[in-house]
Amino acid sequence: MAILSRVGLDDVVVGIAGAPGFPHPEARAVSATCGGVRLHSVYVPNGRVPDSEHYRYKLAWLPRWGRRWPPVRLPRWCAGT
Repeated sequence: MAILSRVGLDDVVVGIAGAPGFPHPEARAVSATCGGVRLHSVYVPNGRVPDSEHYRYKLAWLPRWGRRWPPVRLPRWCAGT
């Protein structure tokens, strides 16, 4: 994941505090402010099939991502795979 800018980036945050790992925490998110817009780039874990370890990891990871959205008075844009 990356955020590229021609005008610069402020308040860059890499990763998600407290996010679970598989088996170790992974850098699946990056956020930054660029030109007055808060940008988020995220790589969501693939759950594969229900009841698998990967699926449980995805279900544990998604709420941590949701907590990543603090109240900010900026326009937001999120992209991911």
